[in-house]
Amino acid sequence: MGTPKSPQNPLAPRPDGLENPYTLNGHEKIGNPGAWQLWWEFNQDRFLRYSSINTGGSVLTQGADWEIGRGAETGRVGGRLTSKNIQDAVVPAIREGIKAGGSEEFLKSAMMAMAKIGGTENEEAFEFFLHFYLNNGHATINETAAVALGLASGPKNLALLTSIAKNEAKGQEFLGRKEVPMGMRAFAAYGLGFAASRSNNESIRRQAVADLIDVLEEVDEDEKDKVAKGKKSKKKNEAKDEDETLTVGSATRSDLQVASMVSIGLIPLNFESDVEVCICGTCEVENPDTSYQAQVTYLMRYFTANEEFDANVRAHTASTLGRLVLAGGEMAGTKFHSAINEIKLGTAEILADSLARSAAQPQAVKNSAIMALGLMGDADNEDVDRWIRSELKRQAAKGGPLGKRFALMSLAEVGSRRGQGDDLWGASNEVRMELMSHLSRAKRDVRPWAGLALGVFGYQRSAQGQELDSGVDRALAKVAKSSKTASDLGAYSVALGLRKSDAGTAMLSDKLNSTKDSTARSYVALGLGLSGNRTAVANLQDTLETSDREPLVQTRTGLALGLLGDAAVVEELTHRLQKTRSKEKRASIAMALGFIGDKRSLEALVGMLEVKGDAQSPTRDAAMQAIGYMSDRTSTPWRSVLAHGTNYLAETRTLLNGRSTGVLNLK
Repeated sequence: MGTPKSPQNPLAPRPDGLENPYTLNGHEKIGNPGAWQLWWEFNQDRFLRYSSINTGGSVLTQGADWEIGRGAETGRVGGRLTSKNIQDAVVPAIREGIKAGGSEEFLKSAMMAMAKIGGTENEEAFEFFLHFYLNNGHATINETAAVALGLASGPKNLALLTSIAKNEAKGQEFLGRKEVPMGMRAFAAYGLGFAASRSNNESIRRQAVADLIDVLEEVDEDEKDKVAKGKKSKKKNEAKDEDETLTVGSATRSDLQVASMVSIGLIPLNFESDVEVCICGTCEVENPDTSYQAQVTYLMRYFTANEEFDANVRAHTASTLGRLVLAGGEMAGTKFHSAINEIKLGTAEILADSLARSAAQPQAVKNSAIMALGLMGDADNEDVDRWIRSELKRQAAKGGPLGKRFALMSLAEVGSRRGQGDDLWGASNEVRMELMSHLSRAKRDVRPWAGLALGVFGYQRSAQGQELDSGVDRALAKVAKSSKTASDLGAYSVALGLRKSDAGTAMLSDKLNSTKDSTARSYVALGLGLSGNRTAVANLQDTLETSDREPLVQTRTGLALGLLGDAAVVEELTHRLQKTRSKEKRASIAMALGFIGDKRSLEALVGMLEVKGDAQSPTRDAAMQAIGYMSDRTSTPWRSVLAHGTNYLAETRTLLNGRSTGVLNLK
């Protein structure tokens, strides 16, 4: 549960010949951009659903052991934070914490906690802080404030965010600048997208789309000159320190265009029945802010315009199209099903064309197209969905190294998405068999992705009331048991947990006791937590008791016990927090408590925000981030909306980057 730290271009060879380094949680080292752990990092919130964790339960007071079943039940305690807890304790603690100051990470986490809490009762106080940090502190603090403002206050600050994103006089005056920096404009565009997406007022949504399109289409000749000069002087700067290559001021117009493009995808407009559209993908569309059809067909040209827009903009255009087509299917219902399918067909065609062997497309564009097809397709047997699945199968077999992996995840998505045609689940068996084939026959480094895809496939089908094939569970348990690497075991453990597999519980319990690698054990523990099988509680409790020197195991085992509703885990973790002085251990315990979100840990976490010597302490940072997690009661966290279907390797400075200063790096 951390954010990857990677080079600016993770696919490019490093000049020193070393592996591309990624670090998750500050502990988990990943050297391969094709590792499944990176996909899981950005998508896990959808499946962990922190807001549904409830460890309220029986308190135990008899005996030396703290575990459920090893003491005497005396009453009910704990449970998730209430609105009153948040207003009475959390909000004042955040305000006091900010006043006391702290590290850059502390302030960013505090602002994101405000964004998650929101509420009309907090508007005035939160707005005061967020407005202050829009133009005070480091650039990354200013940028975080723009995103948090959009999430926290919704449409109220749309005008300000718009003026900043568009570099208008009002925004310049507010920031005290003659010109708004490109990075700040990009973050304001993200904030604008989030704010408008939370409004049900169609006029507000249309205006936001129109403003974002203005930003997208903006042409700056001076910027072109700067880019050209930068290319000419590139060789002169080759000796610069690596840290200087991704500074906070390095955002370009491409960053701004990507931010605008991504944000448009968060604001699907209403479908208008009397609008005629062309789905060729090359026509210029007038008034794209007037209807869903115009919005989508306008953006299709951005994807097909190879010469006009750079690869990153086009890569994220694919993701935006995928999100809009998915949203269109959900809001159209049976009444407009045929009309939406026509748009879906046209969009799928231009995406599939980019994947043809004859198409000389950058790999980032191809990989994004694969992810976008996963957002669009479903499990019925309509022509367009059969075509999407056929293309994804081809990419899983013949695509590039990353394309194969992304295609497996996209197949899992479409095979587990309820269709709208005559046969709602007609292709589910076909997709299951395809994924099983890759689990047994693909190259060794791709098989864990097939396993994880089967986990996602099972999780989403089960969530919609569909039965799962026990044969898949047995196959996953078998490959997990015989795993040769810690990474493979981790993938299969998560997959078995996502499927809530009884067949895997006993095997994973054995692995939890016998596996030496701490990272693998942490994923085994998480798999047991996801399984929902409470027979694993005692073993997980034993593991937690002995995990004091293994931060990853401690955090994920604590979370696993929370997922299983273990009422005693909060008291155990809180006790550990009080007795240890290690900053690293305290930070890992704080994060576990934040994920669990039980009110009994609130006092301890709030106490960690107090300045006791070092205001820059990493434990204060972790405590503030944990408080943000436990205060978020949305079923779908904001970041998971942005990450779903996104090609996270198509990096930009303001979306995701190796210095953890992009919007997807925020928590």
